[in-house]
Amino acid sequence: MARNPKQNQSDAGETDSGRTVWLAICYLDPDKEREPSGGGFIATWIALCVLFCALLIWLHLRGR
Repeated sequence: MARNPKQNQSDAGETDSGRTVWLAICYLDPDKEREPSGGGFIATWIALCVLFCALLIWLHLRGR
């Protein structure tokens, strides 16, 4: 089944450039070196410390 020229033109306009596609899937590159990020680790420890301190304060106030 042959396609008409209008369909071919619309397909060409709908394709992304190689760079756009690469930017969308760059996280899949196994050779890319990942930068270590300690932000999540630090935030988790701060949250745990705050919860522990709040628990201690609550237990201290409850024990009066």
